[in-house]
Amino acid sequence: MFPAEGPARRSAPVRRPDAGSALPAERDLIARAHPKQLGGRPVNVATVEDLIWMKLISERHKDVDDARRLIRRFRRTLDRTYLEPKLQELSEAFARHDILDIFRREETERP
Repeated sequence: MFPAEGPARRSAPVRRPDAGSALPAERDLIARAHPKQLGGRPVNVATVEDLIWMKLISERHKDVDDARRLIRRFRRTLDRTYLEPKLQELSEAFARHDILDIFRREETERP
């Protein structure tokens, strides 16, 4: 599901796990999250780049499709200096070269 408008349009809610339990990728996600107000309550919101890598490491078809849509929708504004190395790292860590391949393919597709 994609938010329709407003500042949260590029983001997704983030829960803060115990500091000792977070993996390096989770710590990056938490550090990059932006505080927003949702229903009058403060929430930490993941960037679209972090949402993309979370969706791409999933093996669920729907998550990968969501990631593809996010890449196409935000291709002009993505922080590639953060996202591409992160996807490379995760591709290697999970032995899933398709993660980076999907990103590159979607990024170069014409709208």
